[in-house]
Amino acid sequence: MLNLSNLFLGRRTILWTLCLLVPLFGCESSLDIDFPEHEPELVLFSQFESGQPWTVQVLRTVGLDERVAKENTIVTNARIDIFEDGHIVASPVHIGEGMYVAEGVMPRAGVDYTINVSAEGFPLAIATDRIPDRVVEPNIVFSDSASIDPETNTVQADIDLAFSDPVDQVNYYFLEAQADFGSGGVPIPYSTTDPVLLNTQLGTVFGKDNDDPLAFDDATFNGNSFETTIRVQRDFANSYGVQLVQSTEAYYRYILSLAQIRSAEDNPFSEPVRPVSNVEQGQGIFAGVRRSATVEIALDEINVERIAGTYTPFTFIYQSVDSSIRLTPEQATLDLQLFPDGSVSGRIFIQDEFNIQDPGTNLDTTLEGSFSYDGKRVRMTLSPETFLNEIDWSYERDRMRSEQGEPGSYFLILRKVDG
Repeated sequence: MLNLSNLFLGRRTILWTLCLLVPLFGCESSLDIDFPEHEPELVLFSQFESGQPWTVQVLRTVGLDERVAKENTIVTNARIDIFEDGHIVASPVHIGEGMYVAEGVMPRAGVDYTINVSAEGFPLAIATDRIPDRVVEPNIVFSDSASIDPETNTVQADIDLAFSDPVDQVNYYFLEAQADFGSGGVPIPYSTTDPVLLNTQLGTVFGKDNDDPLAFDDATFNGNSFETTIRVQRDFANSYGVQLVQSTEAYYRYILSLAQIRSAEDNPFSEPVRPVSNVEQGQGIFAGVRRSATVEIALDEINVERIAGTYTPFTFIYQSVDSSIRLTPEQATLDLQLFPDGSVSGRIFIQDEFNIQDPGTNLDTTLEGSFSYDGKRVRMTLSPETFLNEIDWSYERDRMRSEQGEPGSYFLILRKVDG
């Protein structure tokens, strides 16, 4: 769930603009600003779905002239009632930090729910929404044809997704990706070049890598099948998971408004943007979502046998104090044969002017030794001893990558050229 409560704590746009304009007019006279009188409202955050108890966070709005820490915006004395067909079906109670929960009461798909939230000194906040009632289950395929991102030098892998869109209605979706590093799934960013995901009817353009889910509607494929591809970093995860989430229009527009806010954060001259809200006499979002089953993509176990193979440099960078130089095969080469029994043989050559270990002398020698894998890093013990013995290598689908070192070191990505 998106944690976006801080977006309702007031905008700094006016103050930033004043800071920039005051020097233009000098400092001989004071500038008094009459801020509009703030009428406090409740701020609600509730994303509900089938099989999960009702959970609502309640905060309060803050005026432009207030200096209030976020923890002081929490509302702990709210009365919350959730209605179905005019009858109360849940009354969440406060459990701390402004969070209210109704244990043992689960919302159902296809039912309109209305929430009433009241607290002393605030108008009654009301919102209505539902969980989408049509189930859409996508077909998801992990494409392990990884590539190197030249900007980050990380290994990337594609996840292909396809689903059939229900006909005769407008549907709203967003995608969530997660990775399991051994202690459960955690959300991960992803990128895409798909114009349907990148551009929306509201004109919002998301960045290449987005920490929040990309929201899109079915305007271009209503009632038809839809295929798309997202790209994730292929690192040390035991598995990846992807969910297609169906939402209502209220939540879809809410997500898009957050993207607009973030795109304006670093521009003090941009127009103030408030998150879209479906709460009457209040702010925030009360919205139902329906998640597909998480498609988990388990990766092959990484072990010494899988790592074994012949490696040559994909990237060989000399990092001096002043610059980084990508070395050509004439300037530096490295050939390593890693065997399934853990032994290593190979050869290294580095031209004299790029030899950090012994400047002014070519490094040109055969290598013998062993390698090991501890579940996270590959280590080599080679003779004669070189900088290779000091490197912790990460293994990422037939590639080994060194840690990004300090000036006076090398950065390498080795590519397996056979099994």
